[in-house]
Amino acid sequence: MPKFLYWYQQKQQKRMTVYQWNPIVSYLRLLFIIAGVVLCVENQIIAAIIDFLLFAALYFTYIKVNHDLILKMSNKNNLVRVTGHKYSFTNPMTIYVRK
Repeated sequence: MPKFLYWYQQKQQKRMTVYQWNPIVSYLRLLFIIAGVVLCVENQIIAAIIDFLLFAALYFTYIKVNHDLILKMSNKNNLVRVTGHKYSFTNPMTIYVRK
């Protein structure tokens, strides 16, 4: 996978792990959604199906790669705080999780 196409950048702090979201992935997701809608409106069904399959592959890869983090985030006892926004390059979404 290319260096710029990661989901989270992981850093260790004293008693917690910090995950920083990559905003390029958020914009790539939006690009797939907008392209799918435009292709459906223009009645390009085959291209829309291919776009949907690529979008689904992106999400299933996200679930497979980040399964442990998703489980940690779903447990409210481990989640410390979430700051930032997932579409911001200057203040990306940062998730603080207890070890």
